[in-house]
Formats: sequence, structure tokens, C-alpha cells
Amino acid sequence: MRCFLAPTFPLARSRVPWLAVAVLLSAAGNATAGAEPIPLTTGSGNDTEAVFSPDARRVVFQSDRSGTLDLYQLDLATKEVTPLVAGPGHACFPAFSPDGKWVVYSYAHFTTTAFEGIEHGYNLFVIPAEGGEARRLTSGRHRDYCPRFSPDGRTIWFASDRAGGGTRETNSVNLFSVPLDGGELQPFTGYTTRDAAAVGVSFSPDGPHFVYGLIVGFRGNWVIRLARTDEPDRAYPLTDPMTSFYAPRFSPAGDWVAATGFVVGDAGWGVYLIDPKTGHRIRLETGPGNARSPAFASDGKSLVYENNQTGCYKLYRIDVPPLEAAVPPAKPDSTTLVSTTSDDVVLHYPFDQKPDGATIDDLSSAGNDGTVHGPVTVENGAAQFGKRGAYVTIPEARGFDFGAGPFSVRATVTVSEGDELAFIAMGEYPGNRLGWQLYLDANRRVWFNSRDAELQYRGACSDASCPVGREVTLVGVRDDSGTVRLYVDGALQQRSSSGATYEYGDPVQVRIGSQYDGTRQLTGWLHEVTVWRRALSPDEIRGDSLQRFWAE
Repeated sequence: MRCFLAPTFPLARSRVPWLAVAVLLSAAGNATAGAEPIPLTTGSGNDTEAVFSPDARRVVFQSDRSGTLDLYQLDLATKEVTPLVAGPGHACFPAFSPDGKWVVYSYAHFTTTAFEGIEHGYNLFVIPAEGGEARRLTSGRHRDYCPRFSPDGRTIWFASDRAGGGTRETNSVNLFSVPLDGGELQPFTGYTTRDAAAVGVSFSPDGPHFVYGLIVGFRGNWVIRLARTDEPDRAYPLTDPMTSFYAPRFSPAGDWVAATGFVVGDAGWGVYLIDPKTGHRIRLETGPGNARSPAFASDGKSLVYENNQTGCYKLYRIDVPPLEAAVPPAKPDSTTLVSTTSDDVVLHYPFDQKPDGATIDDLSSAGNDGTVHGPVTVENGAAQFGKRGAYVTIPEARGFDFGAGPFSVRATVTVSEGDELAFIAMGEYPGNRLGWQLYLDANRRVWFNSRDAELQYRGACSDASCPVGREVTLVGVRDDSGTVRLYVDGALQQRSSSGATYEYGDPVQVRIGSQYDGTRQLTGWLHEVTVWRRALSPDEIRGDSLQRFWAE
């Protein structure tokens, strides 16, 4: 836990390993590798949140060695430590500008009581890297944390609880930016779910992509998400919510993301390297104790991080091992999406195909060719049905007799403004017209539902309304235990249901693009629909969305 953030930083308690252990499950790809760590700092106090200067000659870090949090510089050649920002108040979360001229940081100095009113909270300041007078960038009674420069050095991204994407009522922390020279703040994410926090931006080389840590809910785990800089709200999970990862940093070459992580079986928090193309991860050997907050040197060959093996957090440097031979980073054109040709696939419609008259071909081995009702428009690899009153029926579809067993439904769609209470795909069964459904409600939230033995609704819902006008991948899963889950662009949604134990026999029909009677039609675009007679794993779902993201 950050030494000063427990009372102020939302959801910081979820970082504590012994709380996370109870809910974490094992995950694949948790190999270890590493070289001998080199101690960088000694003495009393906690030295944390270190970053290399762009020329890799210095490290700037925060420390409570004086009793408050101050910023210090470590000369790597001489080992001399000198203060950069010292005095009353807390100075924390330093970050260098790309040209090495500036250090941005978060600072708070509460000079009045809470009863009297606090003029400022944790706000951002910049100071010349060689020392000098600091300049305020943000103000107000907010918590502005974890600043990072954009690759061009012109703006600074940071996490804040200020109004914009989120509100104090929802206790949300979102991403913002502010120009280095001062000016209007720009919100970049908008998590309005209660107790959601988006923190710790890191950019890929030249800035087309960025990663950040996200946590939703008090009992949630930190996950790392990947997004495009020009489309920040379209984000994909790099890590599984059944593990816990935060504080990501892109390597200078963009081939790895370093992060703080914890997986069941780990002795404590550790430093991980994650392949951003596949999500494969490797834990570095950082010694006993908790290791956190890794940051790359500019050549990408070493990392600085903090470890508490001596009883308090001190800084260490470790060489990044040559991992390419053991785990070659995947390329977008060489990855394989989740199989759509295996025996457990009972429906696969890629809608880039023009229906042959009134029939659309099923590319699975089940042979569930569909009957098209009404005119269909096919453009740019997608089909539009509902806008012209069309839909697809599959009478007596084969392979949809799931019994009480698992199944998965994946649909890639582009939703339109008119898609309110619209059905994407559903199965009708004797005595159970609403057998299973993937649909949008009146607020365009996505639902995937099954039924229990008494035909009662058991549904999973998206955290927010489905984005309009862009491609979104939706995956609904009923597993062996009767739990229903929903994933949006690879991210597990918070609301799920259990007890979905209805035994599906042979269906009356499967419908694509409408309700069982042809109503509630989807007016947007369908890119693909696939159904499996098994529960897709979280790794498959997440990896599939990642690969689609990089292939676009």
C-alpha cells in the first residue's frame, strides 16, 4: 500500500496482497526470469515511485526519509542523493519530460483544517529537472495523481477524481490531460461506475497506444487495459480480473509492458513483463519481499523498481533478460483467433458474405444455413438487417441442444442510435420462447441471459451502454456451474448471474437480428456471430479481442 494514500486514494486497499489472495485464481504463462538485482538506495525511510531520466544518468524518486514525502535525485555514477523538491507537504509521483528538462509531480500541503476548508488538494506542479522554482499546473480540492508526459512532451496526462468523466458521488477516478504551458484540462476517460479508478498512463513509442491500470468496485482487482490515444474509451484488457496488475509502463521499443502484479501462488507483489500483443506474462526474479512500480531505462535494457525486503521500500535496478528466445513477441499477422472451425462450433456467420438469395451460409461444420427474411445490405464486411426489416432464422438448428451444459455466443456489432431494445441473437425452445438471448435494452446496455429450471431469467449485463457507431465484440458465456457472464471487447462485466441450469433440448429456431417473432430488430451492423458448445475461457476471450484490436 502506498505509504500516504490509504486514507485518500480511492480503492487503494485493493492493492494489499493478503486481501487479494482470497479471490485470485491461477493463471497460465506465469514463468519467471531475471538477473541479479542491484541495490540503489539504502538507509531509513521508504524510497518509491522511481523513474529514470531520459539520458539514464539519474533516477528521481519520492521518499519519506525526512518525515514528509519529498522528491530526490540519485546520480547513478556517483550514488549521490540530492533533494529536488523538499519542505512541508507531500511531493510524489515524479515523471520526466521526454527531453529531460522537466519533472512533473503531485503535491499537497494542507494549511487549514477540514472544518475551515482546504483550498487545494493534491495538484500537479512542474519543476526544472536541474532544480529551481516549481510552477502549478492544476488547482482545486481534487486528487491529481500519477502524471505522465505525452510522447511529444506538450501535454501531461494524469488521474483525478475531479468532475468530468466521473463525479465525487460515484467516487470515480478518471484520466485527464493538461498542457505543459498551462490551459484547459481535457478528460480522456469517463468511468461513472461507483468506485472505479483509471490510473497510471504509459504511452507506446510515438504515442499511438497507451496502457493504464483500472479497478472497479471495492472487491475488484486491478487490471491493465490497452487503448488507442485517439480513441481512449475503446480499451482492451491485457490482464485477467482474476489476477491483479497495475502501474504499467511501456518499454521504449513497445514490445513489452512492465507492471506490478500478483497471481495466486506468488509470495508477494512482483515485477512482471507482459507482451501487449498477446497478454503473455513473465515474472522477474526480484528477490524476497514485495516488488512494485517498475520503470524502464531509455534503452529498455534495465528497470528500476522498489522492494521492501529490508523492512522498508528501497530502490533496485535489474537488467531485463533476453526473453525473445523463450517468448517471441507475437505479430498481429501471425496470431490465431479463437477457432471457429472446431467440432464444438455450431454456428459461424461472418457477415462479409452476401446472402445467396434467401440463404446465408453457415461456415461451421454443423451446417446451420440461415433463411434471410427481408432485404439485407452488405457493406465493408458487415450486414444490416433491421433497418430494412430483415432478419435471419434457422429453424430446428443443429447442435443447440446444450442440455444443462456450457455454451458461448460471440457477436461483433456496430450499434446505431436506433438500437433500443434490439436483439442480436437468441434461441427459442419448446415451452421456452426466450431460451437464451443476446440483446440491447432500452438504454442500449448489453444483456446475455439464460434461464433456470423454472424458466426464471438469469442475466449478465454490461457496465455501460454499448458504444454507438463503432465495432464492438460481445461474448456471452454460460459455464458448467450455470453462471452467466458477459464480456465487452474482452473485458468481463461486473454484473453476472448464477443458477442458469435450464436443460436445452432441440430448438424451435435460432434467430439473428430480431426477437423470436421478428420484432425488436437490430438496426445497426452485424459483422459476425459464432456459437460454441463450450464455455470460452477468459484468456481466449481477452486474447481474441486483443488480436482483433492489433489487426485493425
